Amino acid sequence: MWVAYSLSSAISRETWEGCAVSKPTLPAIPRIYLGVKFGKDSGNVTLAAAVKLPTGNIFIEAIDCRPVRDGNAWLIPFMKNPHVKGICIDGANGQQVLADDMKSAGVKVKPILPKVPEVIAANSLFDQQLFGGGICHANQPALAQAATNCEQRAIGTAGGFGWRSSLADADISLLEAVSLAHWLAATAKEHKPQKASY
Repeated sequence: MWVAYSLSSAISRETWEGCAVSKPTLPAIPRIYLGVKFGKDSGNVTLAAAVKLPTGNIFIEAIDCRPVRDGNAWLIPFMKNPHVKGICIDGANGQQVLADDMKSAGVKVKPILPKVPEVIAANSLFDQQLFGGGICHANQPALAQAATNCEQRAIGTAGGFGWRSSLADADISLLEAVSLAHWLAATAKEHKPQKASY
């Protein structure tokens, strides 16, 4: 697949490709965090995942992007994975419906439906850690297309920002979903195995 890169993108090709890894070393028992973004303009919903690696870096991956009209059934099996520890759903055009579907399907993890300040925090943290070298990915073509053709758009009144595509055929919800998943993984409390006492 040919990936187009924008020289004026908020994330450059060099920065993005500098974070690529061929095969990340995952924890023996991974703690998976999912981000779901209902696109405002595309009519799509994107599912992404993030896992904190033993190195401290966070590995991000776009899992799938499908039309909202296809329904939410395809998302549920991923959410029922026993290794999933957090789920964040953004997008007023679908988040509550998905949360209700999750409850009906018996998904044990209660989703976070973020407010504007939380979305701002997620995007800011993603931006900082990407440029700081704390994020890695497998250089998926569709995600690379979205990331390297993005602009920052103002959100709220305190200087926060979100993402906007500078390319007509690049779905920015891919970048938004990995930002949410990364935020959950980066801010999750460290899980320390209990020591047995005898």
